[in-house]
Amino acid sequence: MTDPAVILRQLAAETAGDADLLRRFATTRDGAAFAELVRRHGPVVLAACRRGVRNHHDADDAFQAVFLVLARRAAEVRRPELLGSWLYRVAVGVSRNARRAAARRRVREVPVVDVPEPAAPPAATADDLGPVLDEELDALPAWYRDAVVLCDLRGLSRADAAAALGVPPGTLASRLDTGRKKLAVRLARRGVTLSVAAVLAESRAVAVADSLLTKTCGLVAAWTAGGAVPAAVLRLARGGSAMRGVLLGGALALTLAAGVALAAGLADPPAPPPATTPPESPTAAAQPEPNPQPAAEEQPPPAKFGAPRLRRTADLRLRMVFAATWSRDGTWLAVAGAAPGNDPAEAAAGIRARGVDTLVVLAPGDPKAAPGHLPLPIQTELVGFTTDGKTLLAATRETGLISGEHLLHRMSVTRPPQRDPKGDVPPVVLDAAPGEPGSVPEGGDRLTITGPQDVRFLVRGPGKVTVWHADLKFDSRWPLGSFDGTFSDLWLTPDGRRVVALAGAGVVEGYDAMTGKKLWATEPAAKQPDVKLVARGGFNPESLPSSQIAVGLSGDGRRALIARGRLTPVLVLDLDTGKALPLPTDLGLVVPEGPVAVSGDGRLAAMAYTPLIPIDKKEAVKGGPAPPGVTHAYGSTKLAVWETATGSVVRTWPGRAAAVVFHPTRPELAVFEGHAGGTRLGLWDFAAQP
Repeated sequence: MTDPAVILRQLAAETAGDADLLRRFATTRDGAAFAELVRRHGPVVLAACRRGVRNHHDADDAFQAVFLVLARRAAEVRRPELLGSWLYRVAVGVSRNARRAAARRRVREVPVVDVPEPAAPPAATADDLGPVLDEELDALPAWYRDAVVLCDLRGLSRADAAAALGVPPGTLASRLDTGRKKLAVRLARRGVTLSVAAVLAESRAVAVADSLLTKTCGLVAAWTAGGAVPAAVLRLARGGSAMRGVLLGGALALTLAAGVALAAGLADPPAPPPATTPPESPTAAAQPEPNPQPAAEEQPPPAKFGAPRLRRTADLRLRMVFAATWSRDGTWLAVAGAAPGNDPAEAAAGIRARGVDTLVVLAPGDPKAAPGHLPLPIQTELVGFTTDGKTLLAATRETGLISGEHLLHRMSVTRPPQRDPKGDVPPVVLDAAPGEPGSVPEGGDRLTITGPQDVRFLVRGPGKVTVWHADLKFDSRWPLGSFDGTFSDLWLTPDGRRVVALAGAGVVEGYDAMTGKKLWATEPAAKQPDVKLVARGGFNPESLPSSQIAVGLSGDGRRALIARGRLTPVLVLDLDTGKALPLPTDLGLVVPEGPVAVSGDGRLAAMAYTPLIPIDKKEAVKGGPAPPGVTHAYGSTKLAVWETATGSVVRTWPGRAAAVVFHPTRPELAVFEGHAGGTRLGLWDFAAQP
């Protein structure tokens, strides 16, 4: 009888997104997750293989090689949400290798004899143009190629394709139209007279036989378990290089037997493999880089930023804001803070106790929808939304108590159907999920949500840091990468793929979360200048902490803004390389005021700060002479937004912001600031106006 847990995993695989399935296979070698990926993307991959290789047996070998490459590089796909486009490019490369190998075989097999002059070739048909189409489509800039692959080859709707690419529908339509035109020009240069629409229509996905799906999953299962794989498939996955030590005798039988279990999801996935090199693993040479950037001259210019517009304001019954976060699609905006007190209006909203911590969830796209409220226990921090946007997580850590509890709370976020005949907009409904709260791992830090049911977190031991992955649905967890060192602070990027660590001497280091490998390290921080500050109005600036740290990370995990405290330079880092990006020229000596943020695509940064202004020692400050040796005074607190690539300031406001957070997909900044005993929310739009 099949284990119920296995059935649940199989059902979960059918509803999970590509990114979640890929993470599950990369971390646990989950067979059901991999089988679902083959089922979803196999039709496009098989169509590309058959276009590139006329012989169906060779096409089947190429198909298996593509998914063997995926198994080997599952943890290296930079944008899992675009896995279909990634697999298409792999299929094009593998098919090219298979076509060349077949041509070499024909040369060896055909004897040299006198043959008559061949007749003129017939007119090209769509069926003859497979390799030409794939070569020219593969040569398009990624901006356009992904749109064409998703809509024309995979058959997604424009709305679904725009969501996968993380762009507005209008942008997707523009890229698709431009991509088709560019492809038509390229095909015409190759002598293709058929319309691009006809060629693409004949190149749609094809059905994958159950036997091929089972065989492919079995091959991957055999390789994962350390077994051998067929020579022809491995040769294609490795780019045609010779194979060493492959045993063909029992390999195929092992492959088929394992495939039945893997494709059907009837066997428990094996434990994560040890950190050793699998035998005869396919190499990166067999396929292009996961997301190569198109040539600079072919890239459409990135969207420009315009003068920011205040799109919306809202006044919240919060006397203090602790944290704020958006859902991945920008539907919800959650705010954790402290309620100002207990009055009838607050009681009606579910805020029952004076000064209780409160969670507020808004639907920014619908100003008329009343926000949802839910009380929070003390010492509870906002973790964020799951990737499907249906659940909000918060963690309670009762530190300082011998019997303190560490709990993980799940809260559902919904909008009821509109039933009021007057057309009133239904409110946001925020409810605690049924059942007891889960437990936050002992010593677990920096919880980061990576899927509908998945989180990653850090555990610090003596001189060692370990990245852990947890499956909340099955209440299981396992370690990923680990690395040695003692750090003052660490952060996981929002995608859970990297760790950013602050080491001694102001050095920032980057680590791969899956392997623990150090990726880069910055130079030591510049020596702090010998600066004295003016004491004014009974306020002693020397009493401020000099090591307060604030960090903002972009949603794509590729940019970080690190403010390390008074008199220490602010850093904006490219997390791919560890290189520092330019800062605004007027951002000299500053005191970070806490809130910092980076936009989802990493192009904008925001920071609240107080500048330190040099003054003349003889100049009176606040009505009195400056004490001897004082060279700087505090200026007025500001909020600045700038472009990370150039350091160009987009806008600076005077005032003290309590929290700032960028929309995940649009250049829009949510700014929270104290106002009239509560909190004012302002949504600032930086998109250029048409």
